[in-house]
Amino acid sequence: MLDTGDIVSTVAAATVRQLSHLAISRSSELAAYLRTAIDNAIRSQWRRSDRAPLNTTLGESFAGDETSPLDRLIGAERLRRYEAALQRLEAHEREAIVGRFEFAYGYDELARFLGKPSAGAARVAVHRAVKRLTEQARHV
Repeated sequence: MLDTGDIVSTVAAATVRQLSHLAISRSSELAAYLRTAIDNAIRSQWRRSDRAPLNTTLGESFAGDETSPLDRLIGAERLRRYEAALQRLEAHEREAIVGRFEFAYGYDELARFLGKPSAGAARVAVHRAVKRLTEQARHV
């Protein structure tokens, strides 16, 4: 919506352009004409605002954090496939994947969890387990 000053300026400019076509003989008639024109312009703005949707923006703080039904379905299907493929692995491979990705162990911590001699050995065990998991997921 426009500011009141903007409406008055717009109406005054339009009136000046139309003065030669208006039959106004006294200043009181000009004042009445301007009042009516301004009232009409304000009413017109109100009518436009009722018809046109209000432009608003939602800040990032209002972004939805809920997942869509499709995303939930896809996520559930991926989780099902992951768990089925995980069950097809040997116990030490399962432990390497669960320790690294589900428990978020660092490689030093994972080496202790798996009974490996070093972080490098734990890293290799995870790499091999992920490779086998990927192969098994193709068959699920």
